[in-house]
Amino acid sequence: MKKIHVLYSDEQQYAVADSKVKDWYAKILAKCKDSDNVIVHVATAIQLNELRVGVRLGELECFDIEFNGKTIRCGVNGKLDEWPINFFDQMSIQIRTLMKGKAPTSRNQSTKS
Repeated sequence: MKKIHVLYSDEQQYAVADSKVKDWYAKILAKCKDSDNVIVHVATAIQLNELRVGVRLGELECFDIEFNGKTIRCGVNGKLDEWPINFFDQMSIQIRTLMKGKAPTSRNQSTKS
């Protein structure tokens, strides 16, 4: 398994399109062959999820990512130990809006079932 250091970023320069995420991930694995100190900037949910899949498949070690002063752990099954509000949650907000047919009245309600 490969070790990576994951950094949350809201900078556009680190964002990767859904159609390019497999190539992005392959580059990370290649870098891990040459270095023990690979830093990965994550700016989109698809990037985060690809890393979580890598952990689940045993390709990557478990990792931590900091968000708004909280440390979030990605465990052996790719599960995050917590999911704070505004942490890559836009898709779940959109899906709930599509299912319910109305927009959430607040951000806190948008992440509740």
